[in-house]
Amino acid sequence: MLEWIFPIHKTQYELIKLGSKTIYTRIPDPNNEYISYDLIEKGHYIRFKLTIEKELVENRCLIRYIHHYDTVEELLTYEGVKPIFPGINTIEEGVQKYYNFSEYIENESKYGIYAIGLSYCD
Repeated sequence: MLEWIFPIHKTQYELIKLGSKTIYTRIPDPNNEYISYDLIEKGHYIRFKLTIEKELVENRCLIRYIHHYDTVEELLTYEGVKPIFPGINTIEEGVQKYYNFSEYIENESKYGIYAIGLSYCD
């Protein structure tokens, strides 16, 4: 099966391992020509590379689905806040969390945002 590698902060990866974060989200990076989100499919796998430690984790997660949304608000409305941000309660808080990253605001309007539903991580 095809395996994709994505960067992630260690705290977010720990939530995925615990099963409380079941949706991984990405806004395409125009400088990364190696990832075409249109090619990601159910049944593929994701492995994560920790952003600060720069290490590739051993576990890989099965992709259950991939959905594209035009906006962060649309994503949170349809997918829910808890599977993405287990510690956040409202869509407004979730939108604000995304918009703390300046590149998200600019790239969201150009590329939208992807929700990648994760199954178990082996």
